[in-house]
Amino acid sequence: HLAPQPPAHFEALALDRPGALLINRIRDCSRVIIVDAVLEPARCGEFDRIPVERLQRNATWSGHALDLATTLSLAESLHCKPDSIEVYGIYISNLYDDHKVVSESCRRLARHLRRALARSETAQ
Repeated sequence: HLAPQPPAHFEALALDRPGALLINRIRDCSRVIIVDAVLEPARCGEFDRIPVERLQRNATWSGHALDLATTLSLAESLHCKPDSIEVYGIYISNLYDDHKVVSESCRRLARHLRRALARSETAQ
């Protein structure tokens, strides 16, 4: 949803369960925004920013071979972690959720991120 008109100096990538391969994608970045699905049925269709320090290791909702918290910790140990990482969760009720609900959440989050990125660019 961000790819058609990305802000300057921005690259949108779709990575499905990258695990440790995520480190190769973020190692030379100064700022990274990660969007991931979060299994929480009560909040299905919502999105929220998740502080990196709140990410759980081996979280039961993670479908990744290596969960995001462990991957980012490994990146830090390897001195490959970007200075700025923002994580957003799109809440789903199950791994086979109605794509209309998830797509609408993605569109709302993309609009939110586009505005936030535009504000940060004008502030520089």
